[in-house]
Amino acid sequence: MSFKPQSFAGRVRYAADLIASGARPCRAFDSCFENYDGDAIAAALIREAATNRDLAQNLGRYINRARAQEATDRRQHLSDEALKREAERLRREGRTEASTAPPRNVQLALL
Repeated sequence: MSFKPQSFAGRVRYAADLIASGARPCRAFDSCFENYDGDAIAAALIREAATNRDLAQNLGRYINRARAQEATDRRQHLSDEALKREAERLRREGRTEASTAPPRNVQLALL
């Protein structure tokens, strides 16, 4: 299955399906969390786990359940649609921050 990186719902669905199935994590699974909105993805997975027994049983094998619960608690006041908008905001801010950060000289950091 493929998805657009900006597709919050698609990444949540892909991650939820993989976790619920118990399949081995892959690069596509990792990329679900690598768009600066990983906390929102985790919160959506916790919400979905409330009604998906297989997802709930397997979730702790794939993500840090305590950290995901913290992310969920911080966003508990948000509707599903508002959580999607929060993910968009996190992605936008993350990209802006990454593009304005000064370049790091890795070689100097090693000295």
